[in-house]
Amino acid sequence: MSYRFNTLVLAIILVTASCGTESSSNIDGIAESYVKLALSLGEYDADYVDAYFGPEEWRDQALAQGLSVASIRERGESLHTQLGLIAPIGDELAFPREERVEFERDVLFPMAGLDPSTAHSYHAVEVLVGQLNFADNEAARMYLDGEANKEATADWLVQYAMIPVEETERKIRFYEQYRSYIINYNLGQELVRGFVDGDRADQSREDRWARFQKLLASPRLPGDLVQH
Repeated sequence: MSYRFNTLVLAIILVTASCGTESSSNIDGIAESYVKLALSLGEYDADYVDAYFGPEEWRDQALAQGLSVASIRERGESLHTQLGLIAPIGDELAFPREERVEFERDVLFPMAGLDPSTAHSYHAVEVLVGQLNFADNEAARMYLDGEANKEATADWLVQYAMIPVEETERKIRFYEQYRSYIINYNLGQELVRGFVDGDRADQSREDRWARFQKLLASPRLPGDLVQH
């Protein structure tokens, strides 16, 4: 997680956090918590927050907590994890894959000096590689159940999840700290996607947005996402 928090980013999050609709309440809470963490970190680095124009009570609450840098980091990673469960689905709704492929083919690939004719192949491979995320679950299960040590778990991640060797240590630390939460990055997203898509294959984007807003507006158990 990057801790550089400039004025522009802070302003964007403040705008997000100030949206008062019920459907955005969960996102608002995450955004507000991020802002307060940034203000807390500003106590340790005077140049960290360039400017702040949000509610003064947020600043007061942040300072009153007196969080250590380690606590700020831990809470920031937790918030990042929460946001990671729902953000990809929002991205898909706002920028459907076919539109994204067309945009990257026509705009980004030429800008990057890449062959635009390979855009569809690139995204097809991206989808397949994304399915390997489920191997992450098995790696966590084996490690936490004592069936594999760190070295064996790292080898599994490299072989079956295509995780670079240098990232395996970070993965294992995540297992140790958050344990089974790792399933939210794949199975959890699939449950959310299934809820948003609904039972009809021909569901419009407006219908999917409505279901996504419904999901954000109320806390639900995993079983609630299946029995809809």
